[in-house]
Amino acid sequence: MSAPKRIQLRRTKGWRKPPGVIVCTRPHSPYANPFRVVYLGPRRWQCNDAIWPTKAKASAEAARLFRAWILDDHLPSSIRERTWAPLFFGAARDRILNDAPHLLRGHDLACWCALDAPCHVDTVLEVANR
Repeated sequence: MSAPKRIQLRRTKGWRKPPGVIVCTRPHSPYANPFRVVYLGPRRWQCNDAIWPTKAKASAEAARLFRAWILDDHLPSSIRERTWAPLFFGAARDRILNDAPHLLRGHDLACWCALDAPCHVDTVLEVANR
């Protein structure tokens, strides 16, 4: 049996999610990345209050933040100081660390990120298949 991998979701005509693949995107999954990438205009993408010149760089930052949060329990101070953050992020982190190994182990996981780019699903796969 092959190791679980990341699958890129597609909207192309005729494409279907392979059987057994679990989607890890907002709003469909509790395993989605809470660090959002937002388009602000030409050469302006936002992730965690920082502005990036490309979507790829903002997405890489979102994946980096997710990994730091899940594996090191580190939230940037700009998020940690928000009143709702401890409750939301604490519960979400616990769900990933406690549930993922039981519910996701052995499954391929899907996200919209390009397969050659960093993605939060890489971290979820790592946690689920330890």
